[in-house]
Amino acid sequence: MTLEYWIWLQQTLGAGSNRLVGALDKFGDPEAIYRAGADELRAAGIFTGTDLRRLSNHDLSEASKILETCGQKGYDLLTAADERYPKRLLRIFNPPALLYMKGELPPIDDEVVVAVVGTRRATLKGIEAAASLAARLARAGVLIVSGGAEGIDGAAHRGALAVDARTVAVLGGGLDVCYPRVNEELRKEIAGHGCLLSEYPPGARPLPCNYPVRNRIMAALSLGTVVIEAGEGSGALLTAGHALEQGKDIFVLPGEVGAPNYVGSNWLIQDGAKLLLSAMDVLEEYVDAYPHKLDLRTAFDPMPSAHLEALAAAMQGRPAGPPRRRKPSAGKSRTAGAKGTNTSGIQREVERTERVTSEEMKPETHRAKANHPETQEPCKRKTAGLSQEKNSPNPPPEGLTDAARRLYESFPEEASGVDGLSAAAGLPAGEILPALTELEIFGLIKALPGGRYQRL
Repeated sequence: MTLEYWIWLQQTLGAGSNRLVGALDKFGDPEAIYRAGADELRAAGIFTGTDLRRLSNHDLSEASKILETCGQKGYDLLTAADERYPKRLLRIFNPPALLYMKGELPPIDDEVVVAVVGTRRATLKGIEAAASLAARLARAGVLIVSGGAEGIDGAAHRGALAVDARTVAVLGGGLDVCYPRVNEELRKEIAGHGCLLSEYPPGARPLPCNYPVRNRIMAALSLGTVVIEAGEGSGALLTAGHALEQGKDIFVLPGEVGAPNYVGSNWLIQDGAKLLLSAMDVLEEYVDAYPHKLDLRTAFDPMPSAHLEALAAAMQGRPAGPPRRRKPSAGKSRTAGAKGTNTSGIQREVERTERVTSEEMKPETHRAKANHPETQEPCKRKTAGLSQEKNSPNPPPEGLTDAARRLYESFPEEASGVDGLSAAAGLPAGEILPALTELEIFGLIKALPGGRYQRL
């Protein structure tokens, strides 16, 4: 069967149509629908009056032109009959008839896929949290999916790319339409380390009405959706709504009550979404079902210097490509001068990593909750005052944000989890994750298995 019939059916029914499954069940394939008479189509009881009028148009010239354009631009097409088409999409009531693709789609049905979404107008703290979380999840084996937009989307993609992991962007327009333009280089990186997907043909403008339709695909591909900074009218709430309808998990980073960027986020928590304080909150949900995909240890292992450098750029929203594509620069580090990062901090992390003994680098791999340190021994907590009496930290370096400085100065002597650190520093849980990543980049703390952190 030629692809023109699939394109014709997609264009005729429109993106997001809920008639595809019934039509294929009744007629078998798009060509049979194309060749069916008006009476047969009407008798099927599937199509609306508008559908029937549009189905009467048997002109395949537009479909042929779209197919030709895809060939010229190197785009692939995944139809619902293609073996590569994710079966997870077929479990929703309105799957796309086909997807346009640039890059290589991982085997989604055997992947721990997590969507990371949030506002385009993200704060620096939100950007840091999204990049840091995506990097941690990706290191553990999670495939990060997002929408390729500015703000939280871009930070999530960059966080995954920073640790040389794959990522998938589901777009709201044609693959050849560069929107937003600021993410042009990011889209190229994603296509080279994962893929770009769209339900819309080449040349399709990314209209506002496309995004709610697009969001159902992100939710369907994923096992869970992470929401970071969602305001009252944020499109991330629509993605969370699709995930909820599809029976998927929703994880939400909490924020200050009343803060505009967290109004929607806090609503979700109030409605029963899972509280997100660290990468472990996501990983522990799936490690039992996907032990062959997830390694909890790697999420909290010390990062190589190249990954730390790339993550530092991602946390600033800067387009630093994946480590394997960058050439070493002479002299200054690429993060020199960036707020919250410096060359010496990264170098300290490199030196510390090299000093780790073979015993420290080869702990038992944790592939089930039962083997995880958090389930074997509760985190020990001490107040900031007692910790500092026994082991007062050195003065914090210049360039730390206020939250990172405050956390560093109150860091307990013994390894602690996020909740203990939040209590010790007196900081909201939503500020802890970016502050921890900032301190790690400076080489001041190290991450341990079990979502715990220790001051160096």
